[in-house]
Amino acid sequence: MKPDPKIINNDSEKVNTNNDPGEIGINHYMEGDFQAAKKYFKKALEQNPGDELLWNNLGVTLDALEEHAEALKSYDRALDINPKFDLAWYDKGNTLRYLGKYKKALECYDKALKYQPKYAEVWNDKGELYHILGEPEKALGCYNKVIDIGQINEITLNNKGVALDNLNRHEDAVKCYETALRIEPKYEVAWVNKGSSLVFQDKFRSALNCYDKALKLNPEYDIAWNLKGDLLAHLNKLNDAIKCYDKAVGLNPELVDAFKGKADVLVQQGKLEEAINNYNRALKFDSDQADIWSRKGSVLSHMRSHNNAIRCLRKSVKLKPDREVKDLLDRLVFEQKEQKKRNVIKR
Repeated sequence: MKPDPKIINNDSEKVNTNNDPGEIGINHYMEGDFQAAKKYFKKALEQNPGDELLWNNLGVTLDALEEHAEALKSYDRALDINPKFDLAWYDKGNTLRYLGKYKKALECYDKALKYQPKYAEVWNDKGELYHILGEPEKALGCYNKVIDIGQINEITLNNKGVALDNLNRHEDAVKCYETALRIEPKYEVAWVNKGSSLVFQDKFRSALNCYDKALKLNPEYDIAWNLKGDLLAHLNKLNDAIKCYDKAVGLNPELVDAFKGKADVLVQQGKLEEAINNYNRALKFDSDQADIWSRKGSVLSHMRSHNNAIRCLRKSVKLKPDREVKDLLDRLVFEQKEQKKRNVIKR
């Protein structure tokens, strides 16, 4: 998700336009009428093409309209006028991050911080980007910067907790989530993350309570239903787990982890055909998960559908080499060859 960029104006209230097209554009943006905002920002720029604030506001509006290439051009125009314009560097970085151009996004965040070292939002979003890149130590450093600046809020504390979890510092992570929840007790994301951290510490009853807290706050929180299902499956409450997975996919029909979790439970219940159907539904939305292919292959091998099992296991090994999966694949291929030899002898 792309972080929310900011429209520049003096306050968060609707501005007094006085027929100024730039101010009219701000009002249209705040009302969610992005096409009209675009029109008026362009009109304002015809009158004042050297105003970097207007170029940045146009860029933000173009981003809202999913016109990201044009948005980047607008940010560049703002930066041509004022190379030290920290907000334009930040908004450009957000757009590049949204487009998956992470290295360039980091460069923009660093530029923004060069000109405004205490820009807390940039530090937070830089931390989120390091999280995406799988660098929790660097992410943690960014979140600590936000806290050092004095911008202590539930979002940064939650993000810091995630970084600590990724560093296997689960007790410290729980402390962060608890501090976040003292600031905002209705922050369901922190409740879910606290629950997951408690699972790592084998505190299952407390974890389940956290998931229930999140679901009481937001009954349509699909990820919470899925994680609750995972925990119930671990506790061998298989029927209850399936109910949670069904709730999750009812809310989000493309939630791959819920289909995978339900399939795993169905395997434990011996319902192999149903399990295959759920693995197939997961693969429909994400065909690059090696573990789903390997699990499907393993079930097919138990169903004596060796040709299909071999195809699945080969796909898994191609996506992610794994010794156990390769051993199973080799065994099935060997058994298949031996069966063909026996068939030849029978003739």
